[in-house]
Amino acid sequence: MPCVVIADAHLGVTRPHRVRAVEALLNRERARRTHVVWNGDTFDTFIVDWSEEEYSYLLEPGDTLIRGNHDYKCQGLRQARIGNTLITHGDLLDFGYTFARLAALRRDPHLPGYTPVERFMARLRKWSPYDVYSLYDIQFTLTDAEAQAFQHPRPVAEWRKIITYTRLLRALLSAPLRPSPATLPDIPPLRPGGGYGGYFTLQPDDLMARALALYPTLRECDTLIIGHLHHPLDLHILCDDGKVRRLISLGAATDERATAAHVDDDGRVTRIEEF
Repeated sequence: MPCVVIADAHLGVTRPHRVRAVEALLNRERARRTHVVWNGDTFDTFIVDWSEEEYSYLLEPGDTLIRGNHDYKCQGLRQARIGNTLITHGDLLDFGYTFARLAALRRDPHLPGYTPVERFMARLRKWSPYDVYSLYDIQFTLTDAEAQAFQHPRPVAEWRKIITYTRLLRALLSAPLRPSPATLPDIPPLRPGGGYGGYFTLQPDDLMARALALYPTLRECDTLIIGHLHHPLDLHILCDDGKVRRLISLGAATDERATAAHVDDDGRVTRIEEF
């Protein structure tokens, strides 16, 4: 069955014209019996915890729902595969990558290219890239004031941010260790540029290298569809195994027109549509 992949709808905080555009896209594709894949941040329960209840009418029981980093209360998958196409939200490529670096440094404390903060954190406990999901669970327990302090680089009260980060760290250190992928290879280095000292990147080569490290099944695929970045991409990239893979990033900021991917029965992306 052909499918359409929608990422970063952010229902609850997105502008009304985006909601209408999503509705129009769904009405057309459901009439064609197209399977719908929601690729993360479908709702925004981190900012408005009622968003799932308000907009659940847009989802149908047969839809595939992949969880993103703003889908706190929602049930769903972390990734899905259709033929040779891997679909995942993409938050593991920055948030998860941060924890993956700690896991690698914990295994080998002599690795070069790590910050003093990372070296301190690596000594505190064992880490896994999937510990980021524990972080999401902890974030969901924050009060509105704590969430604001966590989310904004310059909150009104800097002391509140320090208290919030301290609480997050204490909760993380006491959380159960989440198992790493059994075949977790060497983690790509942190390169200059990008947001937050390079942890957040829009560089296609870096994104694909991180994806190959953190999603082992991607090596069996020739296309990766992500969202999360709010930055559309559609590129072919030569990877370290000599294979050329297609990287597609869907979604856009909540006040902009977004993109959706159309995938055929064999898992081939046939069209990228702006809506």
